[in-house]
Amino acid sequence: MTKRMKIWTWTVFSLYLAWLVWAILFKFHLPGAGPLRTMRSIEWIPFAPREIERRQTLEEMALNLIVFIPLGAYLTALLPKGKRRWVPLIGLGASLMFEVLQYVFAIGAADVTDLIMNTAGTLSGMLFFGILHLLFKKRALTALNMLGTAGEVLFCGMLLLVMAANGRF
Repeated sequence: MTKRMKIWTWTVFSLYLAWLVWAILFKFHLPGAGPLRTMRSIEWIPFAPREIERRQTLEEMALNLIVFIPLGAYLTALLPKGKRRWVPLIGLGASLMFEVLQYVFAIGAADVTDLIMNTAGTLSGMLFFGILHLLFKKRALTALNMLGTAGEVLFCGMLLLVMAANGRF
C-alpha cells in the first residue's frame, strides 16, 4: 500500500468512525437544536419489541446492519491477513461499547438486537471487501476508498441541505 493510499484509507475510515459516533451516540443531533432526548433502558431479549417504542422494525435492524458494513470492510482491508479473524470480535466490541455508552449517558436504549445486527454488519463488511477483492484484485482498496469517499460526500451534501432548510447557517 502506497503512502498516498494509506493516507486516503485512514482519512475515509476516520471520517466514517466520526460519523458512526455521531449517528449512534448523538443521534445526528445538531448544535442549537435543543437537548438530546434522554432514555435509559436495556432490551435483553433479541428481536423482541422495545419497551419504549413498542415495536422493533425491520427497517431499524437493516440500518443497524448497514452502518456497520464499512467497519468490517475497512478493518479487513487495513489489518494484516493473520489478524483478520479478529474483525468480528472488534465489531462486537465496538457495538457493545456504543450500547453501554448509550445506557450510561441515557442517550438511547441498549439492545441485544443491535449487538447482533451490528456484528452481522461487520461480518457483511468482511464479505463485501472479499467480493471487492475478487472483482478488482489489487485495486480492491481503491474501489473501497472511492465508495467510501462518494458516500461521505453524499452524506455531507445531504447534511448541508438539511441544515440550510432548517436555517442552521
